Amino acid sequence: MKKIPAIITVILLVFAMTVPVFAADVFIDYNTEDGRATSEFFGEGCTFRNDDWPMGGTYVAYLINKNNGQDATEENGGLYNNGITVKFSSDKAGPATVTLSLVCPDHSNGASGYALLTSINGSDYTSNALDNADHKLFDYSFTVNVAKGENKLNLVQSVRGKGNNWRIDIATVSIDLPTEDTPVSDATTTAPSTTADPGTVNPPTSDAPMIAAVSVLGACALGAVVFAAVCTKKRGAK
Repeated sequence: MKKIPAIITVILLVFAMTVPVFAADVFIDYNTEDGRATSEFFGEGCTFRNDDWPMGGTYVAYLINKNNGQDATEENGGLYNNGITVKFSSDKAGPATVTLSLVCPDHSNGASGYALLTSINGSDYTSNALDNADHKLFDYSFTVNVAKGENKLNLVQSVRGKGNNWRIDIATVSIDLPTEDTPVSDATTTAPSTTADPGTVNPPTSDAPMIAAVSVLGACALGAVVFAAVCTKKRGAK
């Protein structure tokens, strides 16, 4: 009878190996007080809200440009002076992948041409086209060159480099930090190399299928070893 608990334990371990866990180095959920404490707004109009459609009841970083940003320029502080600063630390310097889970509510009314302006540690702003913008929750990823130590990432709502009053609601921020120091000449942002079709969701990492496959193979291998060991023991008992 003592064999049964041991066999059950092994089975549970095998099952656990088949369920890969993916976690970013930095994960910020604005629906929590701790998550909201990691960021601060600059300018006017942007804030945390939990009553914006369609994310009612869930806190999001509500990004919108003051006065529609129609005539905003960097010089007068319009377009570049309404947004949120995300603060995080990195043990290494180099490229990091940022994945945002966000919603574009006005997309349901035909709004298009969304863009997100990004700046890391005071660098020039880069316009990232949200070609997969949707009024349902979707993911968008881009790359920034982070510094060792504290980092500040600015996010500003835009439309192809111009401002307007279309909302961008950010629910979570995931950051995969560099694994080794990679010196960079400046801290620019880089748009992703591929663009998803409208309405699709980009996975946080392209390694997911490979990791899942390895996990399944590892579980199968372990299961085979356990099965063989049990059979051998039974034959020996005779």
